[in-house]
Formats: sequence, structure tokens, C-alpha cells
Amino acid sequence: MKKAYPISFRCYFPGAGNIVNHYQTMPLRDIPKWIEAYLFTHPNVESISVKFWPHDGEENA
Repeated sequence: MKKAYPISFRCYFPGAGNIVNHYQTMPLRDIPKWIEAYLFTHPNVESISVKFWPHDGEENA
């Protein structure tokens, strides 16, 4: 079973204050897939920041 972690994605769009936060629990190896899918569905996103909590997901192992 893949170890899953709590992850947040902060997506920045053109214009002042246009930020969207997404929260997901997933394996680290799925982060690139999430980003590629988001870029496909939101082509005008300017940047994406990713944060994960390495110890919060240990019970999901």
C-alpha cells in the first residue's frame, strides 16, 4: 500500500488576490499527476505551490 500524506495545493491565477486552495490526502508520487490534471483543466493558472506534512500521514501507511 502506498503511504498517503496530507497535501495542500495553492493555485495562483492572474489578478490580485486570485488564489485557490485545494487539500488532498495522497501518495507523494501522485503530485505530478494532480498538477498535470489541474493544468489541463485550468490552463490560465500562473503557479502552484505544494505543501505536505510528512508525519501527519503515518497512520495512513
